Amino acid sequence: CWNTLGTTFLRCGNLSEAQKCLETAHFLFSKALGEQHFETAACLVNWGAVDLQLEELIDAKAKFDRALPILIKAIEKDNPPLGKCYLQLAITCSKLGKLDQALKYVKRGFDIIRVCFHGDHPEVG
Repeated sequence: CWNTLGTTFLRCGNLSEAQKCLETAHFLFSKALGEQHFETAACLVNWGAVDLQLEELIDAKAKFDRALPILIKAIEKDNPPLGKCYLQLAITCSKLGKLDQALKYVKRGFDIIRVCFHGDHPEVG
C-alpha cells in the first residue's frame, strides 16, 4: 500500500508525501522480502523518480543503479518495469551531463517499451 500511495502522490505532484511513502515502502519491502527482491527494486525505481523530480540527481541515479541489476535478474528482459528503469536512468544521466551513458540507456529502454506495447500506445510516445 505504501508503494501505491507513494506513486499516487508522485503523479499528483506531492513530492514530499511521495518521498515519505516510498521510503516507508522500501524499508518494509527490504525487511520482509530482502534487498534483492523484485518488489524492493520496483519501489526503488519509484523512489528514484521522486528524487529525479526533486532534481536530487545523485540520489536518483543511485536508486536506479541499485534497482537495475535486480530487475534484470528477476524479470524477463522485455518487461515494462525494466524499460522504465532504463528510461529513468537515461533522463538522470542526461541531466548529469553523461550523454553517452544516457543514450545507451534510452536505446535499451525504448527497445523494451516498443516490444511490450503496440506502436500507438501512450507508453511508446
